[in-house]
Amino acid sequence: MASAFPSGTNTFVPSFDATGHLVVAFSRNQKDFAINQYVTVTPVKKTSGYYLQLNTEAGARVTDTLINTATWHDGQDAPTGEWERESFEFQQYATQRYAFPFRIGYRAADQADWKIVASHAAMAAQKAMTSRSVRVVEALTASGVFVTGNDITCTSTQAAEGSAPTLYLNGGDSGDLNTGTSKGPALKRALNFASRKILQNTLGVVTKDDLVCVINPNVADALSRSKEIHTYLKESPTALAQILGDKESANGEYGLPDRLYGYKIIVDDTVKITAKKRAGRNMVLDPLAVPTDETFILGDHLLIVARPGGLTSQEGSQSFSTAHVFAYEEMTVEQRDDPDNRRISGRVVEDYDVKIVAPVTGFIYRGCVA
Repeated sequence: MASAFPSGTNTFVPSFDATGHLVVAFSRNQKDFAINQYVTVTPVKKTSGYYLQLNTEAGARVTDTLINTATWHDGQDAPTGEWERESFEFQQYATQRYAFPFRIGYRAADQADWKIVASHAAMAAQKAMTSRSVRVVEALTASGVFVTGNDITCTSTQAAEGSAPTLYLNGGDSGDLNTGTSKGPALKRALNFASRKILQNTLGVVTKDDLVCVINPNVADALSRSKEIHTYLKESPTALAQILGDKESANGEYGLPDRLYGYKIIVDDTVKITAKKRAGRNMVLDPLAVPTDETFILGDHLLIVARPGGLTSQEGSQSFSTAHVFAYEEMTVEQRDDPDNRRISGRVVEDYDVKIVAPVTGFIYRGCVA
């Protein structure tokens, strides 16, 4: 590989060390970016391509107890299988390239007491990952993305004093999931219902161990204060140790264990600011004013998706992961030294597409807490 150094040639030069670091520290960091715990990243060699969706119902279709469709009597022609062919469909992905730029003047770079260029590159990378997270969540929470019956809107239920709230699943609605008690565990029932649906949808392929439950901090707080969770913690020494800080836990700060009823719980605390820079603030009177339009990228929902295996998958491999990021380019850091204008310009480049490749493996409870 030929050597490359930033120069005044007015071309952007890849910063290879920085790029590699950012791939590790941002796009593949499962601790700081929650989406890496519930999506699959598929590196691709082309900016557009196809993935295959199969209808596998034939593998479980038994229409009569005597199995007449497969019966082969002596002397007769063998069953031909003419009606056993199943449908398939090629779905297309097309990546989009994004650039997250920054610019630093020579004077600022020379006089700063910290690595100002590196810090701006890190902020650009964080914005890139936040943008990717927003795209993933919007794809997973879009209306009609999952199969019929796997998208339920929760409604409040009024229960008599001392009695368990009712969970209306068959009618298309469910009670708020933080209203459960030890005798009426609403959350447990909701999780098991979704798990059974996904198991049926996938003919037993995607099991409880493959599922990840994703919530935001608002939902985590509401669930952690419910009678149902208090009872669960009292009866589970391991879960209680995570809450008390006696055992390492990703969710302990939210009052929840990492697993509930055997389901992996991910609290996605990614925040986005929807207003433009300085919008609605008086920068003269209050230059340090904090914006008031920060929101969690995931609404107050309980999102259940499949993510079997690790973060990445090979192109062309079979996968039951609900959401895929088809990545042509990830976290490429480039910079240009511009001596004519005495400044350094840089950018972080991404090129990907987000697709829900297995909609039968996802489930959502919308507005799931009171």
